[in-house]
Amino acid sequence: MATAIGQFFGGALLDLVGYAPDVTQDPTTLWWLVMLVGPLQSVVTLVALFVFRNIRFEASDIADAQAALDARRLKEA
Repeated sequence: MATAIGQFFGGALLDLVGYAPDVTQDPTTLWWLVMLVGPLQSVVTLVALFVFRNIRFEASDIADAQAALDARRLKEA
């Protein structure tokens, strides 16, 4: 799902900046492509790090999640 969402937004952004495959790009499009690959990607990564920095998984948390999944599988079988 994450890959599909990423590909959708990537394609939409390429369309938004005017990228056309197999042709020489104009300078404005090239500038936006550089911004998409460099700073935008860095900002998204930093936001993700900030969001997920406080999430801690202990061994007991993982065991609880696995037990819940096992219980769900037994119910469905």
